[in-house]
Amino acid sequence: MEKSHRKCLAEAKRALESLDPSKDLSAPYITNTTARVDLDVILDLHKVAQNVWNVEYNPKRFPAAILRLRNPPATALLFSTGIMNVMGCSSPKDNKLAARKFARSLQRIGYKVRLYKYELNNVVAACSLGVRLDLNKLNIGKYGAQTIYETELFPGMTFKIFDPKMTLVIFDNGNIVFTGAKSQEDIDRALDFIRPILISHVKVSSSADDTSRSRDSRAK
Repeated sequence: MEKSHRKCLAEAKRALESLDPSKDLSAPYITNTTARVDLDVILDLHKVAQNVWNVEYNPKRFPAAILRLRNPPATALLFSTGIMNVMGCSSPKDNKLAARKFARSLQRIGYKVRLYKYELNNVVAACSLGVRLDLNKLNIGKYGAQTIYETELFPGMTFKIFDPKMTLVIFDNGNIVFTGAKSQEDIDRALDFIRPILISHVKVSSSADDTSRSRDSRAK
């Protein structure tokens, strides 16, 4: 299994675990965002770990310092090169706010940092169509070249789309996880593309089949 494929499946699993059943799942809602930030400065991570609150740094295990924020809830991986990856926020707005707060914590200990380059590179969202899907049929049909469905490894199907470039993880209970988006607009466009395809692959229940056969029998 490719690394990128495993990453999508892991993101899908985390997204589903974070689903709030009280929310309206008919429309996608964002569960996580990831951004790459260039702070335009070289950092001494030992100094950061000693002077900034809520930092974990063990260079023997991982080359980055791990910073955590409570409001908004966020985690940052901070590298000595000045590159910072910000994740864990449930909206692009909160992600950028968290990046600014992490930067300010470095400014307080003397670093002249700035958000030189800020790029939102992954928005993860989830929704549910509320219907059962026949993923086996979808996997061998017209879009088979864009899908991977290995139920012995993972219960969801990955479906690659090209405009926007994203990977969807689709489950037979109608749940969809969107990965690789750059914005809410990307997610909305992906849903507009995939919804009619999935609706055409709704699984007919056995009870419905029985009813249909019974009607056919009476008609004869």
